[in-house]
Amino acid sequence: MFRYSNTLEVGILNNVTNSSFCMKKIIYLVVLVLLFGTFTSATFYLGSPILDCDVITMKDGKDIEAKVLEISTTEIKYKNCGNLEGPTISVLRKEVFSIKYANGTKEIITTTNDGTNRKVEGLSLTSMILGILGFGPLPLIFGAIGLSKINKNPEKWSGKGFALAGLVLGILWTVVIIIYLI
Repeated sequence: MFRYSNTLEVGILNNVTNSSFCMKKIIYLVVLVLLFGTFTSATFYLGSPILDCDVITMKDGKDIEAKVLEISTTEIKYKNCGNLEGPTISVLRKEVFSIKYANGTKEIITTTNDGTNRKVEGLSLTSMILGILGFGPLPLIFGAIGLSKINKNPEKWSGKGFALAGLVLGILWTVVIIIYLI
């Protein structure tokens, strides 16, 4: 019995050393699988571990893989995902339905006022009328205020030409008045 237990102890010790060796192998294997899995999931889900592309969906249903550079009130500028060193391409904003960015967020593109429904800014029109009628420095004041409002909100207001004409006429009438008074 003593021999049997001695053999049993030796067998148990061998199993313990083998199991710790197996445990090291399992840990290394798990680490390798995690590293490889992270790399491959980045490759499969993002298309490339380095290059992330946005998807521009046009209103006609066409998808464009691109890197969006700029979104303005009238157009969207992008570079083709397969050729980032290539030319910058522009598409009208009103032709685009949505953009799905590389980080997963999606933006529905709404059309903005394209300038067809803008109103003429009243002070700029008044400035031109006062300049035509020769009211001296008043067109300067109204023209400057009107031009400032137009520049702050160009999607809403038009009449920049009226304001500039009022400013020029106001300057001319002011110079004429000064010369007359001297």
